[in-house]
Amino acid sequence: MKDQDELIQWKSLFQREQQGKTPDDMAYSPIASINMPPYIPGSRENETAFGTRVSTVEHCFWVDNSAVEWFTGMADQLAGYDKITFQGNLNTDNANRLRNALQSRVDPKNFTLKIKEPLPDILDLGNPGVLSDIRSLFRQGIPPPGGVVFQPGHDFIRNIGLIRGIQKHLYPSEGENSSVLHSGIYIPFHEQENKSREGNLIPLTNQILSMMISGLHRFIWDVRSANAWQKANLIYFLNIPEILAREGNVFQEKDPIRGSGFFEELSDQIARTLQA
Repeated sequence: MKDQDELIQWKSLFQREQQGKTPDDMAYSPIASINMPPYIPGSRENETAFGTRVSTVEHCFWVDNSAVEWFTGMADQLAGYDKITFQGNLNTDNANRLRNALQSRVDPKNFTLKIKEPLPDILDLGNPGVLSDIRSLFRQGIPPPGGVVFQPGHDFIRNIGLIRGIQKHLYPSEGENSSVLHSGIYIPFHEQENKSREGNLIPLTNQILSMMISGLHRFIWDVRSANAWQKANLIYFLNIPEILAREGNVFQEKDPIRGSGFFEELSDQIARTLQA
């Protein structure tokens, strides 16, 4: 009871000193700004949440028929992103519903709907046997017909080393224009379960940053098994790479780790292992 009385007294004193504002009013909470689409109008004239800088981040959603109702209701929120793609096995009616809902709000140049193209193969960089998987997928140095997307592991350094090692192994002469960099970053929502929910965004940010530093900018959000919280807070996830690109300037340098002795040696070692 004494602690509670002291807390009440402190809050009362705080409110007097801050001219009526409570501690809750003054508390720093980033949730509201994180939940804003990138071009939502700001509080001042001509102000936007992230400015007008183009992020070059691409968002691709793997969907099924159950996701159509959800995304038709999100059309206004998705309108500010640079490039949006939907890919999946949709029936004709649902494909038309999704197309009509988004084309009325999203710039047609920024919106693509793919309903018949095969989904790419998934390469899990967190798998201990990933080097064997790479050899299996890239037979004779040729990617599979549907392409490959990379699922980041939890090891920041290993993610970067693997992407760069694959790049050196398959496309040694292409450098920063490597075809590997046109692949996608695969984020499966069914593996993003976490009791603390928002707390899961921190390790996910670490994974995403490692892939963006490696030069990848296309995100594959597999939302086919998204739960209720993920659906209600999809913008949280989309804005992780948006903030890193727009405010962190991750893509300002085409190859920020070029010349790093540690990463060059690590990726050389991975490339030699793949060639063996």
